[in-house]
Amino acid sequence: LAAVTHVPGLVIAQDKVAKSGKANEVTHFRPLLEPLPLEGALITADAMQTTRDNALFLRTAKDAHYLWPVLGNQPGLYATLDALGWESTPAAAATSEISHGRIETRTIRVLPAPAGTGFRDASQAILIERYVTVKKNGQWQMRNCEAVLYITSLGEADASPGDLLAFVRGHWTVEHTHWLRDVIWNEDKSLLRTGNAPQVISALTNLVITLFRIQGVTRYTEETRRNAQSPRRALQLLALSAG
Repeated sequence: LAAVTHVPGLVIAQDKVAKSGKANEVTHFRPLLEPLPLEGALITADAMQTTRDNALFLRTAKDAHYLWPVLGNQPGLYATLDALGWESTPAAAATSEISHGRIETRTIRVLPAPAGTGFRDASQAILIERYVTVKKNGQWQMRNCEAVLYITSLGEADASPGDLLAFVRGHWTVEHTHWLRDVIWNEDKSLLRTGNAPQVISALTNLVITLFRIQGVTRYTEETRRNAQSPRRALQLLALSAG
């Protein structure tokens, strides 16, 4: 389990998740973030980390904010947020991006968080709607749309709807890190299974990703090949010189 900054996507912490007993990614949320200075920071995470205990920890122990999706792991909270007056609430902000031959549009609606959620300092409920339009036979057609609910401790004075939309979009950095590890470095196909070897390789992979992002690398496969072919280039990434 790792912690990654939204910008520029640096891996700043990592914690090994045991495969035995009751340990899982949720139980390692606190140990992962405990050593980090997070005062005033915003923590985004996957839906599995949307728990009352994690919210309490961030708000009381770390003085940090949270912005989390609400899905099936919190059915009561999901039903409560889903029942809010979204249909009569206008979109407060929107973004539109054109890439890879498609148009991706996101809108955000924001309402005060209802009482009784059990999440410490829950301030606002959010509905993000995402539409993807593609060009087919010379005409633009909507390919898919999705809606996701969120809950956050950020209040109106802490972040505008546009800011909230950007924070949700910023969490994509985490997914990109997963993609790099799985696709570029084939982590899922690794045969290392015993001892500390998987954790060591994971730490080295995170280090490489962080160094590449610090250097502004965008073509990870090509840069990996260059460094494999030229050890001196790898030393330069570490600000070292070949003696």
